[in-house]
Amino acid sequence: MLHKEGSKIPAPGEPQELTATPPNTSHAVNGWIPLPDHLVALRLADQRFYDERDRRYAEVKMAEEKALEVKKEGDEKALNLSRENQLYRDERANNLRDQLSEERGTYVTQRQLWAFMFAMVSFLAAFTAIVAQISN
Repeated sequence: MLHKEGSKIPAPGEPQELTATPPNTSHAVNGWIPLPDHLVALRLADQRFYDERDRRYAEVKMAEEKALEVKKEGDEKALNLSRENQLYRDERANNLRDQLSEERGTYVTQRQLWAFMFAMVSFLAAFTAIVAQISN
């Protein structure tokens, strides 16, 4: 912003160095300071403002990067946990499926039960007839 005589004025966006010093108010007249001193003071205030703004933008940028990193880490952990949960569920389903297939032959079907009951009724009828003949 401020430059020495003959020095190049920096382009917008380039870092700028102030070479001016704060105004000396010892030569103020009735509370007034000369215009060049006032302009230097304004430029210094502007530069302090821009420096503070840049510092805050940098802090916000760092905080955003840190938040993004934390989010990424959280997403990875959630994905791993979801994967582990799905593997556990698949394993449990496979175990249940194996158990059901093993037990499938051990239970009696309705048809087998009716055939057994018919055989028992026939046996008991024959047994009752034999006992009745012997006891008479």
